[in-house]
Amino acid sequence: MKSNMRGLRMAIVILSDELLEKGHIRVGLISCRIRKHVKVVRYHKCLGFGHWKDECNEVDRSNLCFKCGEVDHRMAEC
Repeated sequence: MKSNMRGLRMAIVILSDELLEKGHIRVGLISCRIRKHVKVVRYHKCLGFGHWKDECNEVDRSNLCFKCGEVDHRMAEC
């Protein structure tokens, strides 16, 4: 829970859907905003979403940029 550039902190916790719908939770004397964290699965070889290596039937695109899909550079240079 390091502070970010604005001095804010973030924690990831597991909550019931009932608590998540409220939009905030009290931690001590502080009311904290809560929101659902969505993890998107993306396979790096085909740049496809929603699957991993074992389920991949796509074309090999490992020479493309992971961010924009263009050739001749990597995501760090994009």
